[in-house]
Amino acid sequence: MSNGKILVVDDEDTICNLLNDSLSDMGYSVTVAHNGDEAIREINKGGFDIIITDIKMPDMSGIEVLKAARTIDPTAVIIVITGYATIETTQEALRSGAYDYITKPFPIEEIKFVVNRGVET
Repeated sequence: MSNGKILVVDDEDTICNLLNDSLSDMGYSVTVAHNGDEAIREINKGGFDIIITDIKMPDMSGIEVLKAARTIDPTAVIIVITGYATIETTQEALRSGAYDYITKPFPIEEIKFVVNRGVET
């Protein structure tokens, strides 16, 4: 029994593995994309309750992934994570429809809390 479907988008394997393992252990079905193009292909397949995307990635930024996801699936809850937080990126992410914005490094409990809260909305 799955608690929901989550897409993790990050070019760092360690983050992908950490989120995949932690969220899978909570009963979520997790799909990993290592770049924006891969993420858009997965989002087009549909059915994600939560999308967690890094902002700073090669080729396509997380903000671009966020905007595309909003167009493709307006009901998905999108959580932005970044190691390069600025006021500008925070504001842009939230204006573009991000549910929450979390800076790296983050305690895994923070992600778990935000994911559970996001699924409930």
